[in-house]
Amino acid sequence: MDFLRIRSTSRERHLAETVMIEDDFDSRTVANMTVALERICGTLPDGEDHAVRARVAEAILTCAREGRRTLGDFEAAGRRVLRRPPEEAPGTD
Repeated sequence: MDFLRIRSTSRERHLAETVMIEDDFDSRTVANMTVALERICGTLPDGEDHAVRARVAEAILTCAREGRRTLGDFEAAGRRVLRRPPEEAPGTD
């Protein structure tokens, strides 16, 4: 499962978000976002759970939109959001 697919709940929403992400970020950034998501979730016992992946993906997207676009930035943002309870974790610090 790649980064572009994790945030969708319907086919139409998925298509709209995929276009938005591809328009907003270059291919290297999207690749780094995907790697970060997989690395973080791959270490978690519930890393395949949609809610967990969505929280991490949202944090990574927020990070990228703020201009922090390295793999290290994305991994730090994703791990940071997991340290908070879900109701307190809409984005990153």
